[in-house]
Amino acid sequence: MIQFNYGFFEFTALSELIGALKAAGIAVVVMFHATSDPPQRPELRLELLVDALLQCDRLLVHSPEDLNRLKAIGLVQNAMLLPHGVLDYRGARDDDRDSHPVQRPSAPFRIASFGFLLPNKGLEELLDAVALLRADDRDITLCMLNAEYPAEISRDAIGRVESKIQELGLESVVTLDTAYYPDEECLEKLADQNLVVFPYQETKESSSAAVRHAIASGAAVAVTPLTIFEDVMPAAIQLNGVTPEAIAYGIAEVLAWDDQRWGDYLKHANAWRDGHRHEVIAQRLQGVLSALAAGAQ
Repeated sequence: MIQFNYGFFEFTALSELIGALKAAGIAVVVMFHATSDPPQRPELRLELLVDALLQCDRLLVHSPEDLNRLKAIGLVQNAMLLPHGVLDYRGARDDDRDSHPVQRPSAPFRIASFGFLLPNKGLEELLDAVALLRADDRDITLCMLNAEYPAEISRDAIGRVESKIQELGLESVVTLDTAYYPDEECLEKLADQNLVVFPYQETKESSSAAVRHAIASGAAVAVTPLTIFEDVMPAAIQLNGVTPEAIAYGIAEVLAWDDQRWGDYLKHANAWRDGHRHEVIAQRLQGVLSALAAGAQ
């Protein structure tokens, strides 16, 4: 099983590898983590791999958009949708829901962001949105759980976020935490928030691991209307756009929810989470791989 992303392989070598494996009678599965060709790298176009990919037993993708991209270059018969899973986690929030009726969060309303701190994640736009909401007397706080990525581009982005916090005078209501935490700690910190916002501006990735962490925590999750979040939309709240005004408007709408609306959302989000736990997705994948292995023998 080959994990594909554009930066992982030299395409000619990958084609030769797939051909050699199939010639040896070995079943080959490719799991795609991205299917959108990088425009700055014309030598990395999926259509250059079509002959090799047609030989594969399964091409696994994570969203309908990915399926459509493969279909556009003639890869249909062996393509299959396999959603990303979410971590198995049950925290105090879940126990509280089991024993008490769902109630809308009390003030202050705790918002968080999460994931590596990199450009195009929309974190500066989120800060502008928080400033707009505070100017409208909304009692909110923001915890930015955005770890530093080991690259200069991340350090530069951290500097811009720090400057933006000071520029907007948000030091008293915004916490920036750039430490990298283990999964269990991440989930505990996210579970303590009322709403985790993913204000991404643009991306070429097919899906987001960070948003799945937030969903796994049991917190409410809001996302900008990008295709990277398409597969998690049953468990998320879609914001109206990517601008600070659109993000602020979407958060304000959530702030106005009553107990019934909160309960309805959490019911649907938790049902999606239970159906996409790693254990559930792993069983599906194991079934596919076992059948292919049996057929290759």
